[in-house]
Amino acid sequence: MSDFDPAAYGSVFAELLKTPRIMALDPGEENRSAKAGLEALDLDEAFAPNRISDRMMAEGCRSALWLYHDFLVTSHTISQQITTPTGSYWHGIMHRREPDYPNGKYWFGRVGAHQI
Repeated sequence: MSDFDPAAYGSVFAELLKTPRIMALDPGEENRSAKAGLEALDLDEAFAPNRISDRMMAEGCRSALWLYHDFLVTSHTISQQITTPTGSYWHGIMHRREPDYPNGKYWFGRVGAHQI
């Protein structure tokens, strides 16, 4: 069992992370029950009362949430627009899940040293 506590990340993230999911090593099956919440996600509200100081890192969180719920296409669209190592990281994870290992390897190669 994990010690992960979604509530530690605030109520907006807690709601989107409350259902434990076993992460597939394949595309998985889209969690349709989470789609409305994901579409409504306002990052400024989600991180409140803290101000977002790194918009690209915040968008990486958005990409990760879509990936967590197996919406690979949406996660891919978001991560492609993140022009930092964080975007490359989530882009690589998404391609590994497709599975498109050579493409994933390419994107992981662009990550370099990263805090994740």
